[in-house]
Amino acid sequence: MTRIARDQINAHEWRKVTALAWAVARARTDGTRAAKAKCLLTFLDELDTKYGESVDVLATRAEYVSSARSRVWLLRRAYRLASRLRDRHNLMLIACSLAEHYAEQNGMGREARRWLGVLKEHLRRNPDEYGIRWARELEEQLK
Repeated sequence: MTRIARDQINAHEWRKVTALAWAVARARTDGTRAAKAKCLLTFLDELDTKYGESVDVLATRAEYVSSARSRVWLLRRAYRLASRLRDRHNLMLIACSLAEHYAEQNGMGREARRWLGVLKEHLRRNPDEYGIRWARELEEQLK
C-alpha cells in the first residue's frame, strides 16, 4: 500500500475535509452530527482509495469514529506511519491525541502519562508552543 503525506493530497480535497470537519463541529443535534461525521468518513474512504494510506487521513478518521478501540487503533497506526515518514509535527500531534484520549478514560492514567511522556520528548526535540500548552493542560488534568 502506498503511504503519503497530506501535502501530496490535492489541496482542494483537503479543504473539503476541513469543511466537512467544521460541519460536524457546528452540528446542533446528535443526529445531524452523526450524519455529517458519516459524510466526512465516507470522503476519507475516497481519499484512502485514491491516494493510499495517509497519516493525516488516519488521524482525522480517529477523531470521528464512535468506538474508543477504533480511535486508539487508528491513532497508533498513524503514529507508526508518521514515525516511518519522520513526520515530526504529526508525531507530536498524535502523541497529544493519544495522551488526551487516555486521560479521558477511567483507569487509563498510566497510559495517559506514558503518552504525555512521549509528547514531552517530541516537544523537547522540536518545541511547539501549541504542543507545550497542550502538554501542560494534560499534566494538570492527570494530577
